[in-house]
Amino acid sequence: MSIVLDNNQRKVELYGNAPGLLTSEPEIKFLDHRCTLALHHIKDTSFRVSISTADVEKVNSLFLEVDLDTETFGKYFKVIEHESFMTGKELVALKSGEVPLQSLQIVDETFIEAIKPGILQFEQYIRTEFGR
Repeated sequence: MSIVLDNNQRKVELYGNAPGLLTSEPEIKFLDHRCTLALHHIKDTSFRVSISTADVEKVNSLFLEVDLDTETFGKYFKVIEHESFMTGKELVALKSGEVPLQSLQIVDETFIEAIKPGILQFEQYIRTEFGR
């Protein structure tokens, strides 16, 4: 996604469906369904975890927002500055009016393992509150 200035108007350009920060889609059992997890960066130290049914072409999804403290964020993620994006030996130039978005690299894929207990507690809460 990028925001560009066109005839003094800001326009948003969207590029495809981002696969998320993980190199694979870990599977978990959630509410008696086989599900996959994806992780997307929202902003700063906030993320969205999507839990999608794996057996029905991701028809059903649940999204959880996760806010990390600075220390935890630094343990699992690294900010990639725009200046490090190169094409050959040249810096990838910004278009006129384009605002670079923060890019991240996941440093430690055990992040999902670290948040699984919270996901399971959420599942237990749903079962308790809604009797499922």
